[in-house]
Amino acid sequence: MKNKLLIGVGEMFEGAVDPSVTPEQVSYLTAAMGFGTMRVWTHHSDLLYLGKNGEPCLNDDKVALYKKQLKTLIDGGVRHLVGMNHCYLYPEGFVASAFNVVPLPESEYYKPFLEIQTKSCKLLAETFGEILYWEIGNEINADRFLAKPGFPSSGLAEGAGGAELNFTLDEKAQITVDICKYSVLGVKQGNRKAKSVLPSPAGDGATVAAFVDKMYGLMGGRYRDYFDILSCHPYNFDGQFDRLIAYCNLIKKVADNRGDKNLEMYLTEYGYYDDDLMKFGLSRSESDIRQAAYLVGDMEAIKQKLPYVTAIHIFRLLDWHTGPGMEMTFGLFASPDTDTGIIPKAKGLALYKYINGADADIRKLYKYAKINVQGDKEYLGLPS
Repeated sequence: MKNKLLIGVGEMFEGAVDPSVTPEQVSYLTAAMGFGTMRVWTHHSDLLYLGKNGEPCLNDDKVALYKKQLKTLIDGGVRHLVGMNHCYLYPEGFVASAFNVVPLPESEYYKPFLEIQTKSCKLLAETFGEILYWEIGNEINADRFLAKPGFPSSGLAEGAGGAELNFTLDEKAQITVDICKYSVLGVKQGNRKAKSVLPSPAGDGATVAAFVDKMYGLMGGRYRDYFDILSCHPYNFDGQFDRLIAYCNLIKKVADNRGDKNLEMYLTEYGYYDDDLMKFGLSRSESDIRQAAYLVGDMEAIKQKLPYVTAIHIFRLLDWHTGPGMEMTFGLFASPDTDTGIIPKAKGLALYKYINGADADIRKLYKYAKINVQGDKEYLGLPS
């Protein structure tokens, strides 16, 4: 398998903690970076609603907003699009305590919940023909993304609410396999050309490999009924790319050992957060500079050593000025709420030049800056 690695980003068009982030900023900067792929948050609870007849219906305003941004991406060269959902619709009568809950498998709501996933995925796949890849879940072995009814809406930490509100790993594996089966059926009904991406588990390589193996064991050998493309989130904060390589190979070995060979793999989340290296005495800026080198080294290592990895989505495009924990400083660009406005960080500049060449003009990356760049406001499209 020849590696044709697509480098891109994972980001929301809307819903960021910083209210100043706009869909137009996200789609413009993603295209301006020269990315070939984007992981787009396509939550069912955002784009759809349950009609009076219990059927999923399109939220027309949101669909129009997303269509506009997808056109900007495609016109700008970002044509490989992965739609990701981890916020579901629920059958009538079921009250979800948080976005991440799933009805208990033994309850009257479980099968209707799964049937709604089929209908929702079908509707989105046929509506968004631009999106040919659908990741039908996110970090599904983590409590914060797959929990029992009653899980607190503010609970983002593992184990929030206590053991009685969290499924076991075996239960999560079975539920994920069920969601995959019903969702893939809908994706294929909605667009026969579309493919499904395995929902990425989270954690260290051995943990993730074991969970993927659990899922394989529940699929009965009919793997394409559940997914078409492998996926993982091999976060590697120390910058040692050999660990990244080993992580991905662990997951691929699981598939190979199950007889599911010659699969592509997407890294649908991967990146570094500035605050991590501050524990060693570096400033946030120094950390960003160091991690910019990590990212470029990682891209080269993936190209050379992981021929089956064909797409990577850097998490994320923009810093948050405020927000929960480490998620604040993963961005390739500064938050619009900073004094400078949106300007590229060291990570963003390094990736831009890696993709477009060392002499590539960086001025278009400053379109949303609050500072003047060489006085060239006309070029930047900024107000004079």
